[in-house]
Amino acid sequence: MSSGEPQMKIFDFEERLAAFVNLLFRRKKSNKLLFLKWTNFKLFILVAGLSFRIASSQTLPVNGFHVFPSELDAWGFSPNCVVVGVNHHLYFLDSINKLAVSITPDNNTHVAELSQDGLYDPVDIVQYGLSVWILNRMDNKLFEYDLKLNLIRTHELQLSYPEKMTVDSNGNIYVISNQIPGVWKNLQGNKDGFPFIDLELFVDTISDIVDMKVSPSHQIALLDEDGRIHIFNRIGKYAASNLPKISNPSFVFWGKNGWAFLNNIGELQTTTGKIIHLNISDEPILDITIRNNTLFILTSEGWWNVHYKLSISN
Repeated sequence: MSSGEPQMKIFDFEERLAAFVNLLFRRKKSNKLLFLKWTNFKLFILVAGLSFRIASSQTLPVNGFHVFPSELDAWGFSPNCVVVGVNHHLYFLDSINKLAVSITPDNNTHVAELSQDGLYDPVDIVQYGLSVWILNRMDNKLFEYDLKLNLIRTHELQLSYPEKMTVDSNGNIYVISNQIPGVWKNLQGNKDGFPFIDLELFVDTISDIVDMKVSPSHQIALLDEDGRIHIFNRIGKYAASNLPKISNPSFVFWGKNGWAFLNNIGELQTTTGKIIHLNISDEPILDITIRNNTLFILTSEGWWNVHYKLSISN
């Protein structure tokens, strides 16, 4: 990885503790009594440390499950994407019914019928500043809405069959296409018309992308369908690849000081490699979004709020 970019590190508590206790033991090995004492102490510490690690790895502060308001039943609401905006307003995309829905913290709901705006194949949604952006795959357009889901304008994309997008802390929008493999930044390619990240150069190592996120330092993380994470730096240059330890990771996100991963059955791999079983729902996880140290986890029936600040960054 290039200089200055955060590394993905995995630490093992038991290995480090065992090495420390062994070092102490070697210094005392000339005394048989101390031999027994240090051996018992080592076993006690290792068992206690392992028990603490297991207990802590299974604990994640959850702030309850929120069921969708009943008035959405009449729309046959079936969301597949969620994003959190200012004041913790949530925006949901229902690609099947072509709906965008906003829900405030006090459960006020607004529904926008996207087909009325000429949006017939919505596939992803992001929010930044005073705008909500919805990606339309069929005609390669990005639709910009205000926070009340009124259409402002549309933007033509210089790529075909866009499938996912994300936004960084400066409001730069990144759009990905697997049909013409690449990542486009700010709705366009570079000065030569090529994508910001040309994935044609990595056809042998990077399969179709299933998720994409940008870190606070503008690293770009691409999660492919083979479960590998690929990191590119802020200027679009390849930096590193890694294989998460959880099975079938579906989502990648920045967890305070590194990349974390989640699959659709609720297994979460922290930035230090620890695996947490959330045990929050029998329903598959459809999407996730983050704001102010809270992870919003979407299911077919509603969403969970999970506080991750202390739990997944250590």
